[in-house]
Order: sequence, then structure tokens, then C-alpha cells
Amino acid sequence: MNYQEIAQTFDIDESISKILVQREIDTEEKLIDFLNPSLDKLQSYHDIPNIDNVLGILKEHIENGSIVIFCDFDCDGLTSAAILYKAVKKYNNKANIKILNGDRYRDDYGLSEKAVGIIKNDLKPSLVITLDCGISNQTEIKELKDNDIEVIVLDHHENDDPESLKILGNNYIDLKVKNGSYKFKEFSGGGITWRVAQALLEETFTEVLDLVTLSTVADVVPLVGENRYIVAAGLEKFRSGDINPGLEQLIFLLCPSNESITASDLGYQIGPAINATGRLGSPEPVLDLLLYEERRPAQDLNQLAHQLISNNEKRKELTDRIMKIVDKKIKPELNVILVKGKILRGLVGLIAGKLSSKYNKPAIVIDSLTLKGSARSIEPFDIYKNLKKCQQEGLLEKTGGHKLAAGIKLKTGRFRDFFNRINQLSEGIEYQEETYDLKIDIEKINANFLDNLYKLAPFGHKNRHPIFFSEDVRIDNPDLIKDSHLKFYSNDIESIAFYMADKFERIIPGSAGLLYQPEWTTFRGETYMNLIVKEIF
Repeated sequence: MNYQEIAQTFDIDESISKILVQREIDTEEKLIDFLNPSLDKLQSYHDIPNIDNVLGILKEHIENGSIVIFCDFDCDGLTSAAILYKAVKKYNNKANIKILNGDRYRDDYGLSEKAVGIIKNDLKPSLVITLDCGISNQTEIKELKDNDIEVIVLDHHENDDPESLKILGNNYIDLKVKNGSYKFKEFSGGGITWRVAQALLEETFTEVLDLVTLSTVADVVPLVGENRYIVAAGLEKFRSGDINPGLEQLIFLLCPSNESITASDLGYQIGPAINATGRLGSPEPVLDLLLYEERRPAQDLNQLAHQLISNNEKRKELTDRIMKIVDKKIKPELNVILVKGKILRGLVGLIAGKLSSKYNKPAIVIDSLTLKGSARSIEPFDIYKNLKKCQQEGLLEKTGGHKLAAGIKLKTGRFRDFFNRINQLSEGIEYQEETYDLKIDIEKINANFLDNLYKLAPFGHKNRHPIFFSEDVRIDNPDLIKDSHLKFYSNDIESIAFYMADKFERIIPGSAGLLYQPEWTTFRGETYMNLIVKEIF
């Protein structure tokens, strides 16, 4: 269908229908699916490979054994643990189940030798379930099995070595590794865990849909297909107010209103507040918050929420300080940005992401004390595949992750060799720059246009918020905010340009060209339009 046909058939502004065509959502079937996301469209969990075997083992240990959940320390892993814990307790309230959360400073990524020691010597369960990790932890899994502890892995990361999976048999679910007849394979760890929980309970289990939605947005998996169905339904749950008490308290303190909450709020407010605690220390307070009704910790919800927010403020200060230091070491002419220095391990991923965004190139940041680091990439450079090559060539101790994000452990004395090799592997790559979706007259931006635009929501990875370009925009009342950001009015629409204070002298009342995304914003109960400005010309 062309954009005029789409506009007429689906009652959408022609400018918005042009964007749908650009994104190849241009057949009646695709349009109906995209514009009407629904949980009813999820493929049956019975089609997930290994599901019957995993459920059989899980049910046996719920009834006759003891279970330890081992989860990653980020938002995805922690929400996954809360989802499965709630599911098991709903299945059998007397089930013997505990959570051992991963700890960045004890375990690094995934299941570690130290965690295995705690499990086999102190917790002594009959079953361990790894969430959001485990698919690359064959050595640790073998040790557990050698100690008569059964293991189930629920993960969503890559593993392209069939030999390494033999230790697991059919005791794992990871659609990136084995998807069989299940068509969608881009779930977050929370999404995978939820689907298994649904199969266990033989119901939709929508009471945890807020946790699943948060994990999906915070882990930056593609917001297309089944993830789109989940997040669309999950945002409606958030807006209804019938949500996890811990999340409700965080939203009360961080967001304008749960009634108008968006995927952006989850990604930029709630997710970072949860992640920050695990970046600076143990993420145990997050589990106390998410499982408050089950764990009944000493702190009340308000104290826990404030603790998470305080940790995030500390994290922001540290990140800004480190960014100013490492940015001076950058060689922007290289194909891959690579930095090594005394950097808090919990922040290497954030720094890599900020550098990648700033320079529009893959970035790798390594802590010089531990030689552990994080990588963030952009299309079309598959960072996981290329880091795996470096590991096979003896430059890295280990790596794990996926196409756009990975963790590494550098071999001692191999930094220069690794530096040269990763840049060699990226030779000839042309990185895809973000450009605008459509050039329009800014006079077109009004309430009706914005309502049409939000038919494309929820926005996120692989379905970004559309960006527009307008010329001859009237600029009024420019001002500085916190010495970092610009605020002004664009044809009477409030506009914010983050981290563009250096352009203040150029923004004089008059006209300019703008690259921007128009949004609805709610503040103190009032909803209004504003522009998030990406560039000023």
C-alpha cells in the first residue's frame, strides 16, 4: 500500500503514513498487526523448544526439592527473578525457593565460581535456575551438576558453540540459541521468564506484566513483534495504577504521573534507578523493593525507593566525572573507540554507551585494574561476533553478549594487540547515522498530529520515536538550564536541547533549522506539547 492508501484506510495523517512506509510497514496485514498490538497475538508458549522438559524438572523440585534462582544484577535479571519467584509461590505457596542475585563485584557477568561455592556449600538446593545468564557458563554448570544439583537455564544471550551446550541437554530455554517453530526470538530475560511462568501456571499471569514491560524496555531489546504486544499492554497496566507496589513508589517519586507513563519514562527514569544500585554495590535492595510483599524487609517502600534514587544520583555524578576524563583520551578517527583506565566496573557499560552515542561508533571501555570491560556497538558492526574472534585468537579471556552489547575480560599484556585487531576487523564498515524521518513545516505540529504520531508508540529500539526536520523555525526566549541544556520556544512550542549549552550564543531570537522529536509531556497534572531538539542549524 502507498502512503495515501494507508492514510485513508487507517485514518492516519499522511505524514505519519509516510513514516510507516519508510519502515516497511506497508501491507494490510503488517499495518493491522502494528497498529493493534495485543497479547492475544503471542505465539503459544507450548511452541517454545524444551518447554516441556524444563517444566517437568521445575514442577518436580517445587513439590519435592529446594530451588535457588540465580539472576543477573541488572534490571532485566532482577525483574526476571521477581517474576519467577512470584510464579513459583503462586503455583505452590509452600515451595522452598530462594534468590541469589548476581553481584558485579563478586561475580562479574553470569554464574561465577564464587556464586557456585555459595550455592553448593551454603544454600545446597536440589535445583538452580539461572535467569538472564547461564548460557555461556558451562564450567560452572558442570560443577553444580557434579555436586548433584540440577540446573535449568533461562537466557536470551548468544551461544554459537553447540559443543558447549551439551552439558545442558534440554534443560534450557534460549530462543537465540534454539527457537524451533517459535518465530520470535528477541525477548528480554524477563520476557523469557514470563513465558515460562505462564506455561507453569497455565494462565496469562498478567499480574507481573509491569515487571515484564520494565525488563523489555530497560534491556533495550527491539520493540517490535511480540515485545511490542507486551509493552503496549504493560503500559496500559502501569496507567491503570494496578502495579507492583515498589514500582508504584518509584514512579510516584520520579515520574509526573503513572496515568501518562511512557516507554521513555521506564527507559530513562525507572530502569536507571534500578540499575544504579547494582552498579555501585549489591542489588539486594532492588529485590526488597520488587518483592516487598513477599520479603517484608526492614525498610519501608519509601526508604527503599529513596535509596535507589540516591544511588542513581551518585551514579550520575561519577559517570559525568569519568566521561570528562576518558573523553580526552579518545581517538575519534578510529573505527572503534577503545579506552582503558581506572574506571569503576559498574560504570564501564554506561561510559561505553555514551561514547558510542557521541561518536556514532562502537565503543569498548576497560577497567585497567581488573581488565574487565563492556562494549556497545551500532549497526552494522556485530560486536559479539568480532569479540568472539578476538577471544579465539587469544586476545581475550572471555566474552559474552549479543550483537550490539557485550562484556569482555582482556588477557594480561594484550591491550595493544586487541586495540589493533578490533580496529582491523572494523575496517571498511560504514556506520549507519541517525537521520530524520521526514522534513515538515513546523506549523504542522499540533495536538491532532501528535495524537496520530503516537499511534506508532510504544517507541524504542527498532521502532524509534520519529525525528523531523523543519526550516525557518521562529526561536524565542532562549535560556540556559543547569549550565548544560538549552530551553527556548519554537513557534510557541516549548523546546529542550539537552547538552547544547555551547550553542547558547548562537540561539538568538530569530529563525533556525531544527532536528527534533515532538512529544506529549505531563507536568503537575498538565499535559502539553514540547520538542526534544536533536540538532540546531
